[in-house]
Amino acid sequence: MNLLLLTVPFVLASTPSETANTEAPVDAEQVDAITKGPQLLENPLNPYPEAAKAAGIEATVTLLIQLDETGKITAVEPTSPDQHGFNTAATEAVWGMSFSPAETASGPIPIAFELAYDFRLPKAELPPPPPPLELPINVSGFLREKGTRRPIERASVTVQGTDIQVLTGSDGSFSMRGVPLGDIVLNVVHIGHEVVEKTFTLVENEGVKLALWARADTYAANEAVARYRGIDDEIIRHTVEMEDAARIPGSFGDPVRIIQTLPGAAKAPFGSGLLIIRGSNPEDTGVYVDGVRIPIIYHLTGTSSVIAPGVIDEVEYLPGGYGVQYGRTMGGTVNIITKNDYAEDKISWGSDIIDSQVFFEGRVGKDRKGALAVGGRRSYIDKILPFILPDDFQVSPRYYDYQMKYIPTVGGDFSFFVYGFNDRILLSSPEDRAQGSDQDTQGDLQTEYASHRFVVSYKHDFSDKFSFSIQPSLGLDYAGFGVGDEITLSTSNTLIELRSELSYLPSDKLEFHAGLDLLGGPWDFLVELPFTIGTRDDPLNEREPFTLDGAGWGWSPDPYIKMTWKPIDGSNKLRVTPGLRGGFVFMGYDGSVAPDGESASWTQTSLDPRLAIQSEVTKRTSLRGAVGVYHQPPQPFESVGYTSDNVLLFEKSLSSSIGVSQRLGESAMVDVDIFQKDMSNLIANNDEYVGGDDNLYTNNGLGRAYGLEIIAKKEHVGNFFGWISYTLSKSERRDSVEEEWVPFAYDQTHIFSAQGGVDLPFDLGLSAQIQYVTGKPTTYFDASTYDIDADSFTGFQSGSTNAERMPDFFQTSVRIDKLFSFKNWQLDTYLDLLNVVRGTNPEFVQYNYDYTEYTYVSGLPFIPNLGLEAKFWL
Repeated sequence: MNLLLLTVPFVLASTPSETANTEAPVDAEQVDAITKGPQLLENPLNPYPEAAKAAGIEATVTLLIQLDETGKITAVEPTSPDQHGFNTAATEAVWGMSFSPAETASGPIPIAFELAYDFRLPKAELPPPPPPLELPINVSGFLREKGTRRPIERASVTVQGTDIQVLTGSDGSFSMRGVPLGDIVLNVVHIGHEVVEKTFTLVENEGVKLALWARADTYAANEAVARYRGIDDEIIRHTVEMEDAARIPGSFGDPVRIIQTLPGAAKAPFGSGLLIIRGSNPEDTGVYVDGVRIPIIYHLTGTSSVIAPGVIDEVEYLPGGYGVQYGRTMGGTVNIITKNDYAEDKISWGSDIIDSQVFFEGRVGKDRKGALAVGGRRSYIDKILPFILPDDFQVSPRYYDYQMKYIPTVGGDFSFFVYGFNDRILLSSPEDRAQGSDQDTQGDLQTEYASHRFVVSYKHDFSDKFSFSIQPSLGLDYAGFGVGDEITLSTSNTLIELRSELSYLPSDKLEFHAGLDLLGGPWDFLVELPFTIGTRDDPLNEREPFTLDGAGWGWSPDPYIKMTWKPIDGSNKLRVTPGLRGGFVFMGYDGSVAPDGESASWTQTSLDPRLAIQSEVTKRTSLRGAVGVYHQPPQPFESVGYTSDNVLLFEKSLSSSIGVSQRLGESAMVDVDIFQKDMSNLIANNDEYVGGDDNLYTNNGLGRAYGLEIIAKKEHVGNFFGWISYTLSKSERRDSVEEEWVPFAYDQTHIFSAQGGVDLPFDLGLSAQIQYVTGKPTTYFDASTYDIDADSFTGFQSGSTNAERMPDFFQTSVRIDKLFSFKNWQLDTYLDLLNVVRGTNPEFVQYNYDYTEYTYVSGLPFIPNLGLEAKFWL
């Protein structure tokens, strides 16, 4: 029988649940005589081989089939190798089929053809494909930043000469498969770090684990002492970056020191640690740590703040226009905000010619969920200054401070903070040299401050709209001043403070805040003088010792409420913040200072309405304005009124300001502000004091201040940073409405400060500062009388009060930084060349015995301050 072969006319499928296709197409080009190909009439599917089905195996079997002229199957022969029983199953399935015969023009004919029989499993029954055969990991390791040990994430690690490349994980780890044997070069690239190239040899059956270290392009801390904010609850908020602040000459690495380079802050007398802002008295400025009031912000040397930089997160410097959450002050406000997270385990130690400090921070507790920071600092400048100051006058300051903050759960609700400081400054002259012939002024002059705080903070968010915070604290304060053994002034306080606030945000347009700012506790003071007040300047009066001591208590629970309204779509295009603060003081005295030896008490109240309006005119320009009333209660030692008629009132200030902020490009901006304040009820000496039931002080004083403030700042983008600030101001006082206005004792007409730095190669940095301040007002002693009985001269001032000025203050300082980075630690070294160029820079006037001559006692001389800070990552 002649057979005609058809190639691939059928492709049949066998599945456990589906019927095969019955169409048998014919290749007409190969079989021209066939007019009709064989047609599949019946296809009884053969069962799928069970073993192959269980194993998830599929196959295609090719078979040669012969049909006679009636379409009957005469032969079936598999043509593919048999595997897993597929050939047998396919052959049995074909023998069960039936076909119609093939036909030509002459009629039916016998035929042979090939058939492809598919065995396929349903998609749902297909097991997952087996994983590809992976090559073994033969190179692995981690990448960390040199010095800080921080893991570097998403760095590219490439095998040179191959296409093998991986990225480091969040912990800095990486692993690579199938790295070829031989000499290998790894290239590691990450933005912000130098390229790392590592060479090693890889041998068979041995893996390599690498520890790679990348040096940062810059080790900027990138921690902000707050930021410039065009819109905020506070009208004016001047700030600089932490790293930039630490690099300014004379900052001694302390960001709080930079406040004295910002607009509105006048130069403070050396050894005072005072803040004089916008023409207000030093005691008019409130200083806080996390909202808790402390007596001073700087150590008495003025070189560093009383809080170590390691715990500082932000510093709010608010020269004016601040909200109702701050009170009892008429000047500015400074609030140090401490960190609430310490992600790295680190010990740092730093020293310079001023002091040494040590600081630890890290995670503690179960699963390292808590955080702990502990630090301390001690000065030794009192041991160094005698070698650089003139022999005829010595300044010996000494201070220490400590901090410990514990956070049980980082990101949680609680924190505990303990901190404190002790300062003493001694001014003396050689034993064989007198400070004048007046016996009352003999001996060393000493000032001392001490403060300690324990603070608990709790906050809780009830929802997206409601939140609550409470912060109780306990404090001890001491301040003392003395001259020899004859003059003593001291005061001590036990302070109980409580801050609490409830916030409600009903919408994007409205915010409401209601709070309580409570301060109070017992106090005492002592005044010892070798003369009776009011008689010292009269050479005919006999001098008799004078002593005044007292003790008492006081409470000041000040409530406040404020609202923020953003009427334009809840945006900062317009922001209106009205607020109201109530002032209450309940003061009591023990019998030693009360009339007739009996206890006495008094109460004073005040009401402080305040309003701030801010607007973002464009994305680069914002306007602001503020007006408000500020009341300040008298100090305990000032308020010893023996009768209700002599009780001192709150001092009062009506303050206002307007300003504009203009951003210049992406990294520069200019702020301009105009301010004005009228002060009334100022506490002044009582010129009519006669003793008895009289008060040493009155509320007859008046004051006024106004001025212009400008700051231009280039942020640390690129290699350069810096800022220039200028304040033009005038501040005056008078003790009563009958007297003439006179310049305020700390009035400084022009205050100019320019500072900046540049980053150099090899982790070098260069920075400089120039400061100029108008000399402070004074009234020189230009005459004297001789007291025969006391054998001493008493000086007199015949000129108008504060009509003259001391020489201007001018200084230029330079600083050079160099950072050394090792695998687990860094060494930051610097050389501060303080007062490279300086003026007379007087701090005090010293007269000879009969007041016919005088000389200036200048501030710090040229000081080359070499410092270092070592940081060890644990």
